[in-house]
Amino acid sequence: MKRFLTRTLFIRTLFAGLIVTMLMPVAVLKPVPAHAQLLDIIKGHTRDITTRFADDEIIDGVVIKSGMIDEDAPGQDPVHYGRGSIMIVEAEDGLYVQTGPDFKIGLAPDLYIYVSSATPIDDEEDFYSTEQIELGVLKKGSGASFYKLPPDIEINSVTVMCKKFRQYMASAQMMNVDG
Repeated sequence: MKRFLTRTLFIRTLFAGLIVTMLMPVAVLKPVPAHAQLLDIIKGHTRDITTRFADDEIIDGVVIKSGMIDEDAPGQDPVHYGRGSIMIVEAEDGLYVQTGPDFKIGLAPDLYIYVSSATPIDDEEDFYSTEQIELGVLKKGSGASFYKLPPDIEINSVTVMCKKFRQYMASAQMMNVDG
């Protein structure tokens, strides 16, 4: 949401040989104060922390692809990290991304989950140079949760990013499950 502040400008102009002074209201873009951005970050971290304690969500179906988060990816660091398993599950009503009970992502205020036909996604450069499909806000920063996939897409990687700071968190390359 953009906020505007109305200011009054005094404009002097030459009109028919006379100097005319006019008052003119002007809308000026008011920047969002730093404390409002900080508040958004705190709210995001609070949501992230509280959702970590929610019960695991597991979709019933057949695992058709699986992968482990690459803990050695160049985009990971001690704060921006992830670990655990991710699966693609075929359920009665379509395909889902399922994070495993061992799934864990570092704290961040605005975590989102994405899928892509590209692989591997190791850092921000890989992420932004390939087509990604956003599945939505990460429901849980640790443990199992699932996300409905759109129909007719090829999935070779699942990535978690902090959207607010455009920060890579983790990614898993998805491999077909034999069986």
